[in-house]
Amino acid sequence: MDLTLHAALGTTLGGDSGLSVHTTGFGTMTATASNTVWGEFGAHAAWAITENATLDLYATTIAGPDIGTNAHVGAGYRYKF
Repeated sequence: MDLTLHAALGTTLGGDSGLSVHTTGFGTMTATASNTVWGEFGAHAAWAITENATLDLYATTIAGPDIGTNAHVGAGYRYKF
């Protein structure tokens, strides 16, 4: 079994990218970046089912005052030929 835990802290620096997009039905939207801080936390586990097959599971959470809290989970299967 292989287990990995991770944590990170990120931030953006405020500014204006100058990017704007016109979308039918929504009008013109302009991208902006605010000063925000967020954290990322997660885990990944891999189990060797057989010598050639491995099952992977992961979960990641991103949380911050301007972005809310989001969780992502998934699974994978690897087979060695």
